[in-house]
Amino acid sequence: MAAGKRKLTSEPAPKRGRGHTGSRKADRAQPEEKPATGRRAARSTPPPAPAAAPEPVVPATPAPVASSPVSEPATEPTAPRRRAHGLDRPEVTELEIGSTVHRVVPDPKPLDVDGIRTMTVGSILWLAAFLGLLPFLGTLQRNGDVWWLWTCLAGFGLGLLGVEYCRRRKVALEAEDETDATAG
Repeated sequence: MAAGKRKLTSEPAPKRGRGHTGSRKADRAQPEEKPATGRRAARSTPPPAPAAAPEPVVPATPAPVASSPVSEPATEPTAPRRRAHGLDRPEVTELEIGSTVHRVVPDPKPLDVDGIRTMTVGSILWLAAFLGLLPFLGTLQRNGDVWWLWTCLAGFGLGLLGVEYCRRRKVALEAEDETDATAG
C-alpha cells in the first residue's frame, strides 16, 4: 500500500475531534443496549406498571332530607351556594361606625336616559366653537388652519343628527312602554 492512502474497510473511521463519529451511517445507527451493571443497575428505573382501568363515574345524589318537627334549615352539600342578590333586604339608611352615626344617601338616579339633553349640549358647544373661530378666519387662512372651522361646523351638524336620532328613539321607547302597559 502506498503511504498516505487508507485501507478501505467496513470499520468506522477513527474519531477526529469532539463530537465527530467519522461516518454518517454511524451517526444514524441506534446504539446497542447493554445490560446495566453496578451503580447503573441500582439507579435504573423499573418498567412502568400496566395502567388500571378507569373507574366509572357515579353522579352524586343528594342525601334524603328527613322531615322532623324541629325546623332546621336543610342544606344540599352537592349544590354550589350562590350569594343572594340582596334585593329583598331592607334599605340601609344609617350606618354606625364607632360612636358616630352616618346617614346613607341612596344612589342617584340617572339624569338623562334618552340622550337628547346630552346631544343638544354637545351641538351647542360645537356651534359656540364655530362662532368663536369665525372672527379669526383670516388668521386661520394664513396659517392653513381653516379645517378647525370646518371641524366645528361638522360637529354641530352631526350633533343635530344625533338629537333627531335620540328624539325618535325616545318616542319609540315610549310607544313600546304604552303597548306593554295596555297588553299586560
